[in-house]
Amino acid sequence: MMRTTTALSILLLFIFTTSCKEIKPPAETKTAPVANETNETEVPTDDAAMPEVEFPEPGTETMPNPETPANTNTKPGKLTPVQIQSRNRKAAEKLKQDLKLQSRAGDLGFITPVVNDAGEYESLTLMGFKITDDAIQKISEMGSLTTELGLNQCEVTDEQIGQLANMKTLKSLKSIEFSSLPITGSSLGMLKVCDKLENLNLSGCPYLTIDQLPSLPSLTKLNLLDCRMVADKDIPKLASMKKLESLNLYQTSITPAGIAKLKESLPNCNISQ
Repeated sequence: MMRTTTALSILLLFIFTTSCKEIKPPAETKTAPVANETNETEVPTDDAAMPEVEFPEPGTETMPNPETPANTNTKPGKLTPVQIQSRNRKAAEKLKQDLKLQSRAGDLGFITPVVNDAGEYESLTLMGFKITDDAIQKISEMGSLTTELGLNQCEVTDEQIGQLANMKTLKSLKSIEFSSLPITGSSLGMLKVCDKLENLNLSGCPYLTIDQLPSLPSLTKLNLLDCRMVADKDIPKLASMKKLESLNLYQTSITPAGIAKLKESLPNCNISQ
């Protein structure tokens, strides 16, 4: 019995000893990195690999100048419409003194000049003045008056109109207005040199005849409104003006039959009657 107990004790001791031996954990398995892995972003630490960004020094930044106007395609020195109007108004005041103009009774008198950058008159219209020989002479000497000349509702004679034949720039004028004048038209021959004249306004001249009106090759617009002396006898002269585009015969003495003949002769002309 004693031996059996001893053997059993030795067996149990053996089992206990073997079960208490150190159990080592399995060795770690190293896994190779997976190519193109997107879960983690590699942050470079090499300063040479980072692109350099240059920043301006403080205070040297380029800032827009608020005082510099935007580009409006305006040429340097070009005047604004308000400045041009002011310039023309001052020129009108000076011209009234130079020509010694006096208004007609009951009229205020108006001067409408157009002055270029050199201070020269390109266009001039006088309305409601008493025209003197001295004024006609000074107008004739204006070497830059090449666009328009107008004498409207003025006291002027046929002789004074004839003196404009001496005008330096008469042949260059593109527009002439002799409206509401007490003239007969006997001096209209002075227009024979006006090869560039496109517009002629003779309206409101009750004593005017066009017998002396020369052929004007460039004339496209003729206004004979309220010229009572213009009649059927003037149809051949009017019909010869082949370049006319506008002809005002309202309140003239031309008959409906005469108007019909004119329309046949001037099919491209707008005739007012």
